Formats: sequence, structure tokens, C-alpha cells
Amino acid sequence: MFSLEQRLRQVPWATLRHAYGSAEDTPQHLLDLLSDEDEIRNGALDRLWASICHQGSVYEASCAAVPFLIEILQQVSGTVKASILALLAGVAHTEWYAKRSQRGLTMNQDGASSYHEWWSFESFLQKDGNIYHQPEWLVKAHKLVGEGMPVYLTLLHTLDKEIVSSILDLLAGYREFQTELVPELIALYTRVNDYPLQCSILECLSALLDVDAPEWSLYHRYIVDQDAPPRLRFTAAESLAWYQPQSISSVTVALLTDILLTCSLQPGQQGFEGTYWSDLTLGTFIHALRALCRLEPSLATQALSRVLSTAASGWIILDAIRVAEALLDVAFFGGWIENRDWMYQTNLLDDSEWSSSDLDEAFFRYDFGQFSYPSSGSGSLSEPLINVIGYDEQEANRLSQLYKHINHQILSDPQRLALETIIHCDALWQTSHNLLAIYGLPIEKEQAQALLDKVSFLTP
Repeated sequence: MFSLEQRLRQVPWATLRHAYGSAEDTPQHLLDLLSDEDEIRNGALDRLWASICHQGSVYEASCAAVPFLIEILQQVSGTVKASILALLAGVAHTEWYAKRSQRGLTMNQDGASSYHEWWSFESFLQKDGNIYHQPEWLVKAHKLVGEGMPVYLTLLHTLDKEIVSSILDLLAGYREFQTELVPELIALYTRVNDYPLQCSILECLSALLDVDAPEWSLYHRYIVDQDAPPRLRFTAAESLAWYQPQSISSVTVALLTDILLTCSLQPGQQGFEGTYWSDLTLGTFIHALRALCRLEPSLATQALSRVLSTAASGWIILDAIRVAEALLDVAFFGGWIENRDWMYQTNLLDDSEWSSSDLDEAFFRYDFGQFSYPSSGSGSLSEPLINVIGYDEQEANRLSQLYKHINHQILSDPQRLALETIIHCDALWQTSHNLLAIYGLPIEKEQAQALLDKVSFLTP
């Protein structure tokens, strides 16, 4: 029987490609995962991430490496297992596959023009791809990683929480194995008493269940069980918002709304400390916000309007802008649009209580594809201090023309509520911005109010 090293030599690595060209260095990196020295192992992991899963891109060499990674996984211990599992999940794009049936709005470019469109990971993974993500290798890599399923299920019985958590992250992307995975996860859930691990199990399970699966009753029970750990209740609510948005309850909406209202975004005292939700992290704010944006627009608009009206006075202006953007996007377009570019001029700091680090932190809090960054110059005095530069101007112009022909149907109820909330949110008008330009609306408060007055007056 050939050794691992001998079998690695049988692969024509020099003719295979990864992110940096020839993959002739890959077999040594794989062997180095078995080293007794931490520095060598960690260096090998870093190089494998950079070459065979480069910023999410996978290649022919990535596929060739997968069977060896699964074999090595069974020979290493502890943290190394968890690290290899994370690499396998990255190569298989399990996070994308877990959300593959979800549709969302994102910005795209057509030459110099930006436009937003609905898209899904399923279409991207199976058909569309791009120059960095070729469907041929995406699909093949996912299939090859899935061939290690018996190994992952065996490891699921380990007592090591880090390993189990890494396996759950991987399994969430394999709905095609749901028949065998769902019973395993339910059994695991009943065995463990560690509630953070139970949260991970619920997250994984939610990506695998059919819409009418009886296991969803577990999530609904947690929503109403105030004696359950808060983090479990949030996990249940977030899962329902992502995978069962059409059957969401008012209690679930109220729970997500309460999280947003409770979280402090004040510099120096951010998070949930001293509240019922104290075991949640600051990042939960964004997760709850995204979850609400998945709901039917009228429900989401009402919840987000309440959040902005109640809490914005205690936020940095950039947080108020981004939550207002989410509210308006849901009302006007049906979902929060990813990948807009926002800038702020550095003279926003003049006579401000905020530091540059405060503003940067607020910008990068919204990290799900929102490419936000500060401007390095002071900009023109005629420009807004906060400026969106990547939005669908053609759609904005269409909407602007529509508003000129006022009638009682010009704005829907969610749109009217969203605009009214924005106009009456004093925190949004302390600094100049062009947020409303995205929706073809006047960017000055008085003009926006005049438009709203006309619409309200003509509403029967």
C-alpha cells in the first residue's frame, strides 16, 4: 500500500493550477499539516488557504487536494482537526450553499453604471459564477468535500466542542444529505447541555430542514420561552427569519426588534452589557437587522421604523444612516441592498464628539458586503459630508420622474411610513447626506416633507 507521500507524488501537481499558478508546492503544504511543530503546521494552513481557497476562489488544484485533506483530517488531533475542517468548509463554500435558496438584492456594475438586481447563491454556484469563481470547480469541490461525510459524522460524536462546531459549519452546506443529517443533529442536540453548542446545532439544522419539517416547532417554542437562554431565543428567531419568513410570528418580530432597541452603539459602551440580552455580542445587532430585512416589507418597515424612531438619537450618525438605508431599501425595493459604496468627508469630524476610529468602526460594523470607507480628503463644501456613490441612478431617476405625477398611489403604505420616519428622525438631519437620492427623493428635509405632504393629502 502506498504511503500518503507516495500517493501525493502520483498527482501531476505541476500541471494543476491554484491562485498563484502551478500547484507544485501544494503536496508539501499538505504533508506539513502532519508536522509536530506548530509553526510549520500553521504556515501550511495559511499557504493552503491563500492558494487553494484564495478569497473564496477554488481551482483544479483545490479539488485535487480535497481527498488528501480528508485523509489527513483523520490523522491529526484537536485544533488541527478544527482548522482542516474550516478549510474544507471554505473549499466547499458551505456558507454559500447553506443560503443557496435565499434571494437577495446586490449592486452590480455595467461599465460606469451601477444597478441593483435580485440574485441567489444557487444560481451563482451552479451556473453564473464569475472570473474568480468558476462553477465547474465550485460544484466539483463541493461534491468532493461531501464525500468525506462518513468521517464528519464520526467526528460529530467527539467531546471536543471546537471540532463539533467546525463540523456543524461544514454540514450546513449539505442539504443533499438531509435524510441522514437531520436525525444525527437532533440526537446531538438532545445529548449536549452546552447552550452555545446548541445554538450552532440549531443554525446548522435550519439550513437543512424542509419548509414543512416538524422540527421547526422547536424554534417556535424557544421564541416564546422566556426562561430559555437569550442566545438560543435569538438563534431561533434569526433562523425563522431566514428560512420561514412567510410564517413569521409577531412575537418573533418583537424579539428581533427588542434586540435592536436594547443594543448600545455608543462609543465606549457598545453591546448588551447589563441587559437581558447580555450574552449576545455586538455583532448580533447586524444579524438581527438583516433578519428583519428578510421579512415581508410591511412587517419589516414597521419594525425598522420603530427602531429608528426610538434609538437613533443615541447612535453615531453613520449607524443612523445605515439603519435608515435598510428601512428605505425594504420599503422601496423589497430588501436591504448589499455592496453600495459609502464615503464620509474627514471634516465630518470638525466640531464632532466622535473620533475617526468611532466613525470607522461604525462603517465597518456593516460587514456583509457593504464596502464602506472614509475619504482621505476634505471634499467640496457643496458635497454632502456622507455620500453614497454606488447606487442605481437609473432607478432613482425613474422614481424621481414618477413623483412628479402625484396621485394617491404614488407611494405604498410601507414607503410612506419609511419616508415619514426618516423625515422625523432628528438624528439623521444633524449632518448633510444624500441618502434619499437613492430613492429619487429630495435630499433636503423640507423638500422631502413637501412631497410627503402632497402624498398624504391625496391619500383617500
